[in-house]
Order: sequence, then structure tokens, then C-alpha cells
Amino acid sequence: MGLEAKCRAQWNGEAGEGKLQLEMGELRFRGAFRLNLPITQATVEARDGKLVVTSPLGEGSFELGPAAGKWVVQIQNPKGRLDKLGVKAGLRVMVAGVADLDFHEELQARNVEVVAGGPAAMLFYGAEESGALDHLAGLETSIERDGAIWIVYPKGRKEITENQVLAAIRTANFVDTKVCAFSSTHTALKAMIPVARR
Repeated sequence: MGLEAKCRAQWNGEAGEGKLQLEMGELRFRGAFRLNLPITQATVEARDGKLVVTSPLGEGSFELGPAAGKWVVQIQNPKGRLDKLGVKAGLRVMVAGVADLDFHEELQARNVEVVAGGPAAMLFYGAEESGALDHLAGLETSIERDGAIWIVYPKGRKEITENQVLAAIRTANFVDTKVCAFSSTHTALKAMIPVARR
């Protein structure tokens, strides 16, 4: 996940409380008003505990206190998808059912070892519908004991929901440890073998 904070905000004459998020290259505010602002269109600075934002869509500020500087750094130096997912060069990685071509290219550029069989440090498992979750328990032998399975599933679809993914993780005797925006259309939930069973 990106950054998230409750704060007071002002934008183009509107003001009020709400939640500010930095996710998938956008600043999003939900509360007294709604804002979706691509960060590529924004100039930001930290001033007196506020994140001050100027863009062709308007200008405003978000009261973040001491964290304002951290937000500026993150906006100006955004992490790539593989960084957020914890994929480092040299890792053994398996991919099953994830059709995102950009993701496959990113893995090649990161110089990871993409393998067809386990155990791997990470398994990216595509689940386009809830039936795919029935196979989670059988994937345990595909990862190292301290490895991870990232379940990649569509956002906002009735065929599969976050609650269904979480329930399937528990049924398979894994623990969920992190959620991350995988793309504009998909979310990834990280599952691991509990420490007591490693």
C-alpha cells in the first residue's frame, strides 16, 4: 500500500476533514470533498506541517504535521510495483495465472529467476474468480518455508472479493500479511506460512 492519513484539507476553496491516500500514482482525498490527482501533474512541497500541492487542476494543502516531508519524498520518488511487492534481484519467483504482460517484463528487467516449479521465495498466483482460491492449500509446497504467495485478484468484482480471499487464506492455514495495489484493475494480498509452522 502507499501512504494514507486522516487530515484536514483545503482544495480549490473547499475545506474539511477526510482521508488522504497516495496510491498507484495518484493523490486521493475522500471526505468533505473528493479528489483524484495524478502526481505527475502536481508540484508538492512541505510547508509548516502541510503538504502544499499545485497542479493544473487546482491548488490546496493537506495538514499532515511532521509527516508532510515524508509525503513529498514519496511523491517525488515513487516506488515501482516490484519494490512495493518486495521483489529483489536474484529471487526465485513463480508466476501462475497472472496475465499482466507489463508485470512479466518488469520481472525480467529486475533480473529475478523465474522458475516453473518450487520452492520459490515468491509465488504470484492469479485468481480471477473465487473458485481459484480452492487451490491455495496445495500451493504451500511451491514456496520456501519463509516464502510468500501473492494472490492477485480483480478489484471491485462480484466474482471474487477481498473477504473471500482472506477467508481462503485462513482456510489454507496461511496468514495474510500485506495488501498492495497490483495494477489499476487488480489487488494483491500476501499470504505466508505462520511462523509456528515453518
